[in-house]
Amino acid sequence: MKISISTKTFFTVGVALCFSSFTTVMGQRKLPNFVTQRAAFGDPHFQTWSGESYDFHGVCDLVLVKNAQFDEGLAMDIHIRSKQMREKFSYVDSASVRIGEDTLEVNGGKEGGFWMNGEQGADIDTTASLSGKFPIAIKKLSENSMQYAISLGGDEAIVITTWNAMVSVSISHASSEHFGTSVGMMGAFSTGEKLGRDGITNIDDFNKFGQEWQVLETEVKLFHDIGDVIQSPSRCQIPSSSEMRRRLGEASVTVKEAKMACNLVDHAEFDLCVFDVMASNDKDLAGAY
Repeated sequence: MKISISTKTFFTVGVALCFSSFTTVMGQRKLPNFVTQRAAFGDPHFQTWSGESYDFHGVCDLVLVKNAQFDEGLAMDIHIRSKQMREKFSYVDSASVRIGEDTLEVNGGKEGGFWMNGEQGADIDTTASLSGKFPIAIKKLSENSMQYAISLGGDEAIVITTWNAMVSVSISHASSEHFGTSVGMMGAFSTGEKLGRDGITNIDDFNKFGQEWQVLETEVKLFHDIGDVIQSPSRCQIPSSSEMRRRLGEASVTVKEAKMACNLVDHAEFDLCVFDVMASNDKDLAGAY
């Protein structure tokens, strides 16, 4: 279902979307299982392994994927960090992937870049790998965008892309061999169920599910700098419905303008793009899609 072209209707629906998710208001929105799975992106939007799209606006560090059995026990962790932009818009600010003892961290923005095991990298032509067997390819896509692809063998890869300050994480050609026992914000690999840390409880409430997968104080920290980011045991900061209503009420970009800005975006992500453009009051944000 597409967003109504009525601005009044959009704001009425948009408050609920921002506070909970697209799937809650518009029904269980199931996206097709693409060869490339968009795991985390935008304001922030998440996609489970089964293709269900949902939103979690909590500002904190989150476990996107955790797989202790990856590569016969070498282990894999993928964390993302969400922040606020201009006190109105939450977004994925950085992502970090650890395989074995090696970590690749990617940050967006002018002060961003990449870090290997906590040391900032400078040369995009550098030859690097995680655990000596998973090579990293770094590519400049445009003046505003960089791509970091971790090859897991064949066409299978973890791809981190930056667009200005925003970061997205995608997984291409995911296999059960590498992700079959994974948990986290992407849910269970075989079913996409949003399981809790006990591996049994199915959590349908998106805010509760996001809080469940906040990086715990007992878990490894994959980002080189904590800064002022909320850390466990403090809980993720989630905007209230009144805050979201006020922010959407301040939007100056119309639905028509947002749709025009997103006109080249894939149909499956068109509504998400329109919402993000309006929530951020930034038509250029469509470039992140």
